[in-house]
Amino acid sequence: MMAHNCALVAASDGTLGPRVERTLEVQVRNAKTLRGLRRHIKESEATLLVADTQLPGLVDFVQGLRGERPAINVLLLTDAPSNSQISSLLEPGVVDVLRKPFSDSELVIRVTSLALMPPQIRLPSVATPTPLHNLHDPKTGRIDAKRIARAYGLSLRELSKAIGKAPQTVSKTPAAVSLQPLLTDLRRAYDLLCKLLASTEEVPLWLNTPLPDFGGRQPISLIRDGQAENLRDFLEAMYAGGPS
Repeated sequence: MMAHNCALVAASDGTLGPRVERTLEVQVRNAKTLRGLRRHIKESEATLLVADTQLPGLVDFVQGLRGERPAINVLLLTDAPSNSQISSLLEPGVVDVLRKPFSDSELVIRVTSLALMPPQIRLPSVATPTPLHNLHDPKTGRIDAKRIARAYGLSLRELSKAIGKAPQTVSKTPAAVSLQPLLTDLRRAYDLLCKLLASTEEVPLWLNTPLPDFGGRQPISLIRDGQAENLRDFLEAMYAGGPS
């Protein structure tokens, strides 16, 4: 019987499968050997494979998978220490690479993104430069509240409430000197998100994904509640590779 709406996990670590299953809330088939992985691929219609490169022969197998099952998006987990080595893994068949060790939040971001992504669309191996100039007023160079709101997908009224200012004031002078201390954490958080994620297109997805680190809340809710500093601190720790 064919299994629909499921994901595959190939890893010797038995904890990875449950982590992916909790993230996607779909059936996950686990394989600890290439033989088991081949069987699951044959018996299922999975469109996502999360695989650890420590599994012997895994990389060569996955890179040959595109011709057999083009609808499967593949996330490789690797100990490769450098961007150049990670880039070498992004051959045909591999959509994205996640460097170990990683937090549950990082896994949620990548797995959710790939689960929603059409097949055969590959993310860039190195994060794109943060377009910070898009957050600043071109005339004064100061952080612009309207541009910040647009970057986070917030209305100007929502942003104004988050920073404790009247919407009329923010609308009239969005790059005012008095607003700069209130917008700095938001600017830094956006900068970190762009560095942590594969592309700026993933930022809205991450912001609106409930995460266990926030008790199941969406990160965007922290911003709406005026807790941009807490979000920034969380992202700083993630970017530094420390505990989330």
